[in-house]
Amino acid sequence: MKKVFALLLLLPLLFSIQLVSPVIKEISENETVYIGKIGPGQTIAVEVYPKVFKGGKLGNGGNYDYAYAWALPYKWKSTPSKVYGNPLQVSLTSPPDAAEGNYTIEIDVEDEGNGELLGVFRFFVVVEITHNNLGLSVSPQKQTVGIDQPAVFTITIENKVDSGDIFIVSSEGVPGWEFSKPIYVPPRSNKSISYEIVYGEEELFAGKIYAQSKSSSVVRQEAGFAVDVHSDFISDCKAVNRGAILFSPFEGLVYALAGIFGSLL
Repeated sequence: MKKVFALLLLLPLLFSIQLVSPVIKEISENETVYIGKIGPGQTIAVEVYPKVFKGGKLGNGGNYDYAYAWALPYKWKSTPSKVYGNPLQVSLTSPPDAAEGNYTIEIDVEDEGNGELLGVFRFFVVVEITHNNLGLSVSPQKQTVGIDQPAVFTITIENKVDSGDIFIVSSEGVPGWEFSKPIYVPPRSNKSISYEIVYGEEELFAGKIYAQSKSSSVVRQEAGFAVDVHSDFISDCKAVNRGAILFSPFEGLVYALAGIFGSLL
């Protein structure tokens, strides 16, 4: 009887398991599944539904209890699922200096102590590493403003891959207006922030905006911008429409008319 039982454990499992994230797919034992792109140092989670509806003691299925990664590629890390989790989640983290390419990782799903006679369900996931996972843009690229009037830029960060990440966004080039700010961007999405500069003297600035993944210095982008601060009638008219400033009653009337004129330019 023991020999028969041992033989049964060696036979391929004749049922499937449900992969629920990052892709939804019913998979068979030993199947290989492509699960998406991430950047160096980023993490992707593999989630499986613990319940199966075939096999086990009575042939009508049961529940798997935990899952883990096996035989990881060099310098990769993983976090096994919680016991009795629902879903069972295994996290996979690539090294910060990971080279571009496809990496295959074994995932094992186990019935604790084989208590329900489900055996070990084994499958493989393919994770693609890309260094082209960050987009950065600044709009507009140049602003002409009056003295003490705000120049407002929109900075947009694009996360091109299947893992959320924190990007450190920073600036340089305009004295007194440098900043550094962490921005979380979910998978396959964009996030925009405003960057405002006010300067009290005539000056032409050429600045830079940088975005770098907190997970890896390999993932980094930069974009240029320019601010032309000077005083003339046309720029003052346009500047009035960008921000509120205080005037005497007579000046207020003049600048109100200037603002109307500026909106027509």
